[in-house]
Amino acid sequence: MMNKSAILLSYKQAMEYLGIGSYHTLYKLIDNNLPVVKIGSTKKIDRNDIDRFLNDHKVSEVKS
Repeated sequence: MMNKSAILLSYKQAMEYLGIGSYHTLYKLIDNNLPVVKIGSTKKIDRNDIDRFLNDHKVSEVKS
């Protein structure tokens, strides 16, 4: 279970926050400029960066 007050999330916590079940999908988001924070040899993702990333990638209309 994710700590709701945590700001820096592990990859697993970030996946839970995003509602995705695949590390592959998370790595694709990182490749598309989702920022990662490196602390020593550990990599974390800032929850605020996730929110900003999602907001920046919203699609206002879907074309079929």
